[in-house]
Amino acid sequence: LSGGEAVEACSIAGRRRSPGATEGVEMARQRVAAVLQGARPGTVVDVRGWVRTKRESKGGFAFVELNDGSCFGNLQIVIDAKLPGYDGWIKDLGTGASVAIVGEVVESPGKG
Repeated sequence: LSGGEAVEACSIAGRRRSPGATEGVEMARQRVAAVLQGARPGTVVDVRGWVRTKRESKGGFAFVELNDGSCFGNLQIVIDAKLPGYDGWIKDLGTGASVAIVGEVVESPGKG
């Protein structure tokens, strides 16, 4: 992951919208390239794009690699199983799914 940043999802919306996903959230969409190049940890971002890969963990979260075509790099999204509707829509979230993510940029613990 370029820059060692990841986004922890606060909400997610896609083909199957989860309840309250991005309702009431008013912020400008940012491109993946811009987030990878300059978003600081703690910044809340709104990114949209297509799922490249998804890995579910038994630890109660999933990793999604998101790309919007603005660069070759992908943005890693960490989705907590505590998000409303997680069990229902995470199963249908596959490669190529279109999603909108609002979340906080965090430094990747694996950055080294």
